[in-house]
Amino acid sequence: MVRKIDPAKREAIITHARKLFKEKGVEGTTIPEIASAAGIATGTVYLYFKSKMEIVNALCEYYLRGHIQAINAELDSPTNKALKDIVHAAFVHASENADLVRLIDQRRSEDGKTSWLEADRVLLNVLRTWFNKCMEEGSMIPYNTVVLAELISGLVEWISKICFTWSDMDPTRYEDTLVKLLQNALLTDYKET
Repeated sequence: MVRKIDPAKREAIITHARKLFKEKGVEGTTIPEIASAAGIATGTVYLYFKSKMEIVNALCEYYLRGHIQAINAELDSPTNKALKDIVHAAFVHASENADLVRLIDQRRSEDGKTSWLEADRVLLNVLRTWFNKCMEEGSMIPYNTVVLAELISGLVEWISKICFTWSDMDPTRYEDTLVKLLQNALLTDYKET
């Protein structure tokens, strides 16, 4: 008999794993502890996730999908406003999920090289598509949109990493400078006011 997958159980596993990872770290947390916190049997966790690393990946994907939603909400504004609002939304999202910023950094550095998640590809595609639109309408200087998406996404992630992994700083410290840098480098008609 095939067991039905219960989305509520999957969500409980992820939610309780996040709390435990935040308190004890990934290495200090066991699958039985996650199961106990979620109120399910240890074997049930393995119906949803093959390993603790799959749970980590699910949390990283959750963070990145939230990042995409925050950015998508800002893309319909005029280019100059959208650029500023995208950076702000990204930093607000990072601030609200500092534990996941640390988790993503830990995951990315596990094997000494950055490994991409599916949500990374979606995020880069969202940015690339928006850059193409802005360049086609003439509000943005033409650049290689793939590289540009990687650079800007990388800058935001790096600043978030500095703020939440290496120290306890507010990322808005960087926001104005990053926005001005991007406006000057990208926008065809930008004039600093």
